[in-house]
This record gives sequence, C-alpha cells and structure tokens, in this order.
Amino acid sequence: MSNGARPQVTKITVEFDNAPPKIYPDNGYMPVALFWSDDVVANILGSYYDRLATPHKMTYERLVQQFGPVRAIAACPAGPGASVDLTQKVVTDIWNMPNPPTLLGVMSKDPGCDIGG
Repeated sequence: MSNGARPQVTKITVEFDNAPPKIYPDNGYMPVALFWSDDVVANILGSYYDRLATPHKMTYERLVQQFGPVRAIAACPAGPGASVDLTQKVVTDIWNMPNPPTLLGVMSKDPGCDIGG
C-alpha cells in the first residue's frame, strides 16, 4: 500500500553499441516493459502472449509501423488488411529476423497490449 504519489517515469533512453539511441516515449506512448535479450523476449514477452485466454491480434499495418515491411509480411503473410495472433512463436520470429542489415536491439510491450521494436 502506498502512502503517497508514486514517481512517474517520463523518459527512457536505450543506448546501443552499433546504432543511435532510442528514446521513449516513442510514437506517443511510454512502454510498460522493455526486452533486449533472446531468453527474455521468448520466455517472458513471448510466453505472456501464449498464456492469454483470448489471443491478442496485431494488424499487418501495425506490424509495418512497428517493425517494417520485411518483418510484417513474415509475421502476417496475408498482408494488408489481415491480422495475426501474437504468440511466442510470432514474437520470437520477429525478434530473430534480420531486417537488413540488423536484428532488433530492443522490443517493448505497449500499454494497449501490442509489441513494438
């Protein structure tokens, strides 16, 4: 139980060894969690989606916005207008797929339940 106001995180900066920093909030949202290792992406983020009673769907268009067209079409082969159930396999496939020339450095869990890169 809290006796006062909890401090609010207003900005997170993620620095990479081979790319410019990524600053959150990004695209108007502050993520509820960030993931940056193979094990954590698969076993925490991915398994979260596998445990949902009603699968969370992500549209092809949102996948393009978050991850680019190469990863979007791989995750959602039906393309524009379609959506895909987020599962551990989909999350780890997106994470492990190079989008020329690099792999993702971080994934986020958005407040609205989507994933972001």
